Amino acid sequence: MTSLETLQVSDLKSTGFAFPNASNLPIIETLDLSFNKLTGRIPDSFEHLNLETMLLTGNKLDGKIPHWINGTITLMGTVMQLWQPLRSLTNFPGKTPPKVLDDHCNGKNSQYHSLFINAGGEDVKIGGKHYDADNISSKAFYVDPTKRWAYVCSGDFISTTANSSDYIRNTIGVSVPEATLYDKARICPQSLTYYGFCLHEGNYTVELDFAEIVFSKDEDYISNGKRVFDVYIQGTRVMEDFNIKKEVGGPNKWCTKFFKAKVDNNLLEICLFWAGKGSLYNPPRLNGPLISAISVTPDFKIGVLSTKWIVVIVFAVLSALVLASLLLWAFMWRMGWVGDRELNNTIVKIRDKEYSLKEVIVATGNFGPQNEISQMVYKATLRDQEKLVAVKKLPLSTKQFDQITNEVYAGQKLKHDNLVELLAWTAAWVWNGWVIEE
Repeated sequence: MTSLETLQVSDLKSTGFAFPNASNLPIIETLDLSFNKLTGRIPDSFEHLNLETMLLTGNKLDGKIPHWINGTITLMGTVMQLWQPLRSLTNFPGKTPPKVLDDHCNGKNSQYHSLFINAGGEDVKIGGKHYDADNISSKAFYVDPTKRWAYVCSGDFISTTANSSDYIRNTIGVSVPEATLYDKARICPQSLTYYGFCLHEGNYTVELDFAEIVFSKDEDYISNGKRVFDVYIQGTRVMEDFNIKKEVGGPNKWCTKFFKAKVDNNLLEICLFWAGKGSLYNPPRLNGPLISAISVTPDFKIGVLSTKWIVVIVFAVLSALVLASLLLWAFMWRMGWVGDRELNNTIVKIRDKEYSLKEVIVATGNFGPQNEISQMVYKATLRDQEKLVAVKKLPLSTKQFDQITNEVYAGQKLKHDNLVELLAWTAAWVWNGWVIEE
């Protein structure tokens, strides 16, 4: 292996496959280990290799991207394909997809219920749908200015003359009312993944539009070329060995495929993957998946909340009502606007005259500090009474209530010049215990 300049290994199902020993690859320039279920982290020993391109798309790596990786190494596909395991990656130049998601959705904030992309083409409005332009960039990683979607392109074209300018291809003409969707298409060498951000949770219909525009000309038998790729939605393969020309009966003819998808974390993933099948070298052309347009529409009514959100809102409203009622009741109680019925109906008899408990409380100035004689004892002036009376207020508790009952009983029996006369006593359970004495 010491003479290898290019090493490509992909689609191994064995979990025992690992990174090759760096010492065996002294002159390696291109290393493609995509889709091999690789785990762990990128070896530090790779720092000393002469790598120009390293592709690790579709593995299960974790840890930090090494500091020595820079713009000359193609790793965008790795970051996107391993979204969850690499959510905490650092030391990577530029804004990575996890950062985009955190900035605009934070995993919770759903804002959109649809998505329309004219892959490789301009802004266009068809049938009341506005398709976003996707002809601005030929980079491997691109986030739309609206921050609603992004794509990742990975791999290398088999043709030695192909480059990133071939990511967007022109068609020679598709005769349909929606032809503007097929004027151009986006193509990628190995995998092309679109991500829709901040979608409301729920079920959606995903519409994918295709037209073969590369293997289309008759000269040099190019029209005999075959493009074969797989399609994954939310990680599930929905089409295997899909051949556009075979599906529609020739080049420059369009077809639309419909699929159902569920969004439960505000993120939609659509991945087109070339598994190495189809025409490669006869003649060498642009391998990889190709797509003309993407349309994502909800299967639920817009403006109608899901059951989960209805439950949350009802619970929040009820909680707010209960809290407001308690605060209002506490305020009215504080102001003395409630409880008057019991206070008016509770009667105490003082020197053969009857008074409501409400009258007694008012006579103390609502237990105002200006009438306080000692702790919890207040002076009061009652109607038809020549002398002041003292009102003692006690907190309601079993121990204290029993204690004051004994005091009252003793006060009724004891007579002495140095003892005040006990006139009356009562208890209002909604207020506390009361004793009235002269």
